[in-house]
Amino acid sequence: MCSQGSRMMKDQVAKLVMRGRTFSLPCGLLVVALLCLPQVMAQEKPRMPVDRAGTYQKIKFLDNLVSNSVAAETIRKSGDRVAQSKIKEARLLVSAAQVDLDAGHLERADKKLNQALALMNAQTRRVSSQRVKRSRQRNNYEKHLHTVQIFLKAYERVAGEKRTSSTAQAHVAEIKGIVIEANALASDGKLTEANASLLRAYRIARGDIRQLRQGKILTRSLNFKTSAEEYRYEKDRNDSHLMLLKFAVAEKNPPKSYIARIRSLEQESRNLRGVAEEQAGAGMHPKAIDTLLRSTDILLRAIRISGIYIPS
Repeated sequence: MCSQGSRMMKDQVAKLVMRGRTFSLPCGLLVVALLCLPQVMAQEKPRMPVDRAGTYQKIKFLDNLVSNSVAAETIRKSGDRVAQSKIKEARLLVSAAQVDLDAGHLERADKKLNQALALMNAQTRRVSSQRVKRSRQRNNYEKHLHTVQIFLKAYERVAGEKRTSSTAQAHVAEIKGIVIEANALASDGKLTEANASLLRAYRIARGDIRQLRQGKILTRSLNFKTSAEEYRYEKDRNDSHLMLLKFAVAEKNPPKSYIARIRSLEQESRNLRGVAEEQAGAGMHPKAIDTLLRSTDILLRAIRISGIYIPS
């Protein structure tokens, strides 16, 4: 119906809007007008005819775009084989368009040039998206690496204080080995795998610091026989985070404005710890555990403010 009555609908739509004034139409006619509006607008804006000079200029532009532009160089260096293959396809289309132009087939040439441009735009977006993703992964890797190094220093310090056996030294060596492995993966561009390795090293170091402080480096179970035993574990974990906060502040040297907030959080944490100790002294270990957990969470916030990235 739209194709048959487009001229009539064009006149009707023109009557709808005249010099900023709007007129009413019956509901059915208005719906038909809206449905036919795209066809009317398309008829109002006919496609520009393809000419030889314009096609020649378009070929020159696209030849440079797919061969010598910054976008083409970025795709060549990206290592993305799919994108590189598509750009080769775009170059072939531009070459084929030149053949069509020489033979006088302007419409064919223009169609091939449009296809080449679409390929170039799509692959430029693809590579740009991948670059953003790799940049984010690289930033995460740097944060994870720094966090592991801080925890490793703390681990070595606690191990020295406890004068632990070769078991702790073996764990230090294990963590350092994982870091070396992560660095190798990152050098190969395998940042996802590198981040996974660093997270594993972080969890080992974090867990062993707690256990070292308890003198139980070989014990990794969190099955507590009594709430009093669990309270002692959480108290030692709180001690470890206090120590890590000191390391973090010394290592990152945050701005004075941050220091004030860090000290405030540290004091808030210590106050809660005092409450927990009173609760434990009264035999209320479950409540003391909850209070200590809140205290440790506040310390984690302070550590993050200092500039140390702590994974969830």
